[in-house]
Amino acid sequence: MAQIVTIATILLLVSRCCVQAKGVFAHFMVGNTGNDFGISDWDTQFDKASEAGIQAFALNIAADWAGNDDAIHLAFLEASKPRFNIIKLFFSFDYAGGGAWDKEKVVSMINQYKSHGRYWQHDGPNGLQPLVSTFEGPDNAGDWKDIKARTGCFFMPDWSSLGAGPAAKLADGVADGLFSWAAWPWLGRKMDTYTDHSYMDALKIDDTHHKPYMMAVSPWFYTNMPGYNKNWLWKGGNLWYERWQQVWQLQPEYVEIISWNDFGESHYIGPLNEKEYTAFDTGEAPFNYVRGLEHAGWLEHLPFMIQTYLYGNSQFTRESVVVSHHATSAKVCTNGGGTTGNTASQLQLESNPEYISTDTLYIAALLTEPTEMYIQSTDGNHPVEVVQKDKWDIMPDGGVGLYYVRVPVQDPGNQHIGFSRNGIEIGGVNTDVSTECMSGGKMNWNARVSSDNWPLSKSGGPWEQKQDVEDRVCIQGWGEGLGFNDLCEFTCGLGYCPDSCVCENIGEQRDKPDPTYDKGFPANGDDNYAGLCDFACNLGHCPSEWCSPTKKPQYIPDTSPFLPDTCTKGTGTGDYVGLCDYACHFGFCPMHMCTCLVTGPLNLPPPVTDDMDWRVFRELNDSNLCWFACIRGYCPDNCKKALPSDEGGRWDFSWANRYAAIGDSYAAGIGIGALRTESDAYDCSRYDGAYPLKVQQIVQAKNFLFTACSGDTTVDMISKQIYKLGAIPRTPGDYYDLITVSAGGNDVGFSDVLKACVFLPTSPAKCTDALATAESNIDNRLETQVVSLLSALQPRLAIWTGVIAWTLYAKFFDEAPEPCNDQTWCFTPDPVSTLCAKVTVELRQEMNRLVGKTNDVLLSTFAQWNTQYPSTKVHAVEWSGFVMATDGQFCESDSADAVDDPSNDKLAFIRPNLNVYVPPTKGRLARHVLYDSGDASLNSTTEIEALLALRDTPGWLPDSISRNFHPNQLGASIQAELTVGVIAQAREDFLDPGIDISTCPLP
Repeated sequence: MAQIVTIATILLLVSRCCVQAKGVFAHFMVGNTGNDFGISDWDTQFDKASEAGIQAFALNIAADWAGNDDAIHLAFLEASKPRFNIIKLFFSFDYAGGGAWDKEKVVSMINQYKSHGRYWQHDGPNGLQPLVSTFEGPDNAGDWKDIKARTGCFFMPDWSSLGAGPAAKLADGVADGLFSWAAWPWLGRKMDTYTDHSYMDALKIDDTHHKPYMMAVSPWFYTNMPGYNKNWLWKGGNLWYERWQQVWQLQPEYVEIISWNDFGESHYIGPLNEKEYTAFDTGEAPFNYVRGLEHAGWLEHLPFMIQTYLYGNSQFTRESVVVSHHATSAKVCTNGGGTTGNTASQLQLESNPEYISTDTLYIAALLTEPTEMYIQSTDGNHPVEVVQKDKWDIMPDGGVGLYYVRVPVQDPGNQHIGFSRNGIEIGGVNTDVSTECMSGGKMNWNARVSSDNWPLSKSGGPWEQKQDVEDRVCIQGWGEGLGFNDLCEFTCGLGYCPDSCVCENIGEQRDKPDPTYDKGFPANGDDNYAGLCDFACNLGHCPSEWCSPTKKPQYIPDTSPFLPDTCTKGTGTGDYVGLCDYACHFGFCPMHMCTCLVTGPLNLPPPVTDDMDWRVFRELNDSNLCWFACIRGYCPDNCKKALPSDEGGRWDFSWANRYAAIGDSYAAGIGIGALRTESDAYDCSRYDGAYPLKVQQIVQAKNFLFTACSGDTTVDMISKQIYKLGAIPRTPGDYYDLITVSAGGNDVGFSDVLKACVFLPTSPAKCTDALATAESNIDNRLETQVVSLLSALQPRLAIWTGVIAWTLYAKFFDEAPEPCNDQTWCFTPDPVSTLCAKVTVELRQEMNRLVGKTNDVLLSTFAQWNTQYPSTKVHAVEWSGFVMATDGQFCESDSADAVDDPSNDKLAFIRPNLNVYVPPTKGRLARHVLYDSGDASLNSTTEIEALLALRDTPGWLPDSISRNFHPNQLGASIQAELTVGVIAQAREDFLDPGIDISTCPLP
């Protein structure tokens, strides 16, 4: 790409204002940077973006992606290089791709990077503030009051699913500005600015003040990823240039280009990179429709367009051309691949894609004067097609600037676009409308973009447009519908282009006709015509169909006349007659299943009453008709057959194909049986007697993953264990049907309590401190940590049909005075045992209370989660009451001191053998040393000293010690049996609510 705007020009333009009040950003998908995306890759992105004049990347980050931290760290590190001093970064939190973000994580990330020299700062009335955006997330709008207070960020979310007015008012107007995702037209319409005006109106504070608006610009849209429930296109064409003309006219505070590297939706303008194609696999794309199709040509004119927006004008020293079209010829590749034009998923009227995206060359040129262009197909017999120098669709006022035109393809294949002055070609570009289809004769609707540039053919320069943007008015425009188009073509050509019109070219004010002083009023009373009729009639253009000389009662329509119609009545065949009749009435009328009979303004669909995931019905291959209807209460029999059945009986777990067991030492089974053989089993103290293995023996999941690791907090589980579960699934078979969890104890600090109060000789003050710290963690940390873990699990669980079974903790002690009141359970002999605390009633009561309080917080958190996310409920396994009822606690009144005494047979926990020290094998006192099953007396001064040193060592004790107070074989069996019961009941609640699974015999 030629650098058509010189560095000197950029510096000159920048110097016009000390603080830049506007900015141009590009949406950057951080989730595409896996697969060893490294320093050189980031450098390439920054190089290309800086050359194009892009000022910042909006870093789209999904909540669950394991690579976020590393990618963001590397991005800021590389952006700090001096040669990238133009480019900055800011966060765009994606609440759709991986679920809702945890508020605390958002706060932490903003605070970590907001002061970085490469973080974009919004300069407003409150000074510099770090800019933050989102992709959707209106359900979490309330979080942003606290996030803003704790970070000082300037918040401009994209809540386009709500519309402008509701988004501006959401959460008491928490948004400081808004970003609209509306960047593509519907059906065959040209891109309009009606949505932009609705946002700008909604953001008005008073007649002179408004909140900032961020406007979306995009060149193309095509996606074919069934795994994401996406297969449609929107009209592209000259959208890239139409939209920048609108930016120049509207002058929003910010512009965000969609996108830099979202290859799955084909609107990328950044460089291709084989490392960024993961989405084509997870999205089950039938073919990679990006490979080999660079869109860098769209960068050719971007510096000119950006500088014109930012500073009102721009200079260039080379002329250039960009041509785009879809990659393969629709005349040859007649298999559309099931792609639709528009999508019923957004309640749009669908059509055949070739009606929207035809075999057409979309040509844009940056020229110093009107120039003749010709097109020659080198593979066909049609004559050369000439576009006369005054026949472009859009021509810059004064002759200097951007020209663009659309020309139908006569013959597919190789095309040459040439430019000539005085009969001599001055420049041009070649392209190929390919006749080589994708597999199965499928059409590739992605764009091929080609560009070239050449030296100026006339002396002088650098060249710039006749006037700065601020001195230009509309000179060409249109309106939606016959009436508005008639009036808007007239009024916009004379500089008056109100919100009911769309301006498509700006320039010097044209001379107006002499006024007639005739009055004009809306003929039909629609207030949207008022200004147009008043202006036009006064200048001699007063069409009677739309304007009247007499005033009639005016009204504001309930439905905007500028919104495109959608389906309001439709029908189907066979089993789908009723479904199509229902869904089409509400705009959901997929063309491959239904026929739309009547169109009109959208009838709002009924509210969702049963938020099932679309994947539940995927096997029906019905274009999501059953999903749309069933979640709203209309679910006929041909839809219900997709719902899971219970043909195998109450205790049939054949539905659980994928089972993951995560958690702490309670799930890892520390000390039960033998150490497992996985490579990380030694480090995680994972044993073969663990309760998840007993659950698996009953469930018999085809795919079982056991990642539980002793000592892990919920944060550790998110970063290490869930990572092993793999990337977020995109196909039904990759979701987990069952996940068992044991977590929270390490977040509370139970191990430190046992260490300070039971296992090691310490002062009473250390025990008191450990107990107080544990209670503080329960009060202040536990709930947030649990929600974070659930949020990370949520996108990996099968919606509705999946089960999370979370095992709580059991109270360790019977609280009777005897027989433990005078005992110490230290792992040291005299003389140091005098420092060991006794297992008094008071200590036992306090430890039991903390266990009970931990369980209460877990249950409360689960209840809140299940209310907010009913499709991914968590089910508690409560086993403490069972242990108490079966005399399985420590210090039962009839228990003996010796562990192997028959009176201790009912114990559910591993208990220390009093006054006997069990040294770790291999002479190591480290966290993960295996315990020796034989007892041995402590006889080494070195071992005593090493053990005493553990009092002040962070972390866990050797397994020979830390296995105590954990479930033994009996305890693990109790956990497993109760867990299986909870899983079965959860499944029954989904299939047949109201059935108590406890009435069914165990298998």
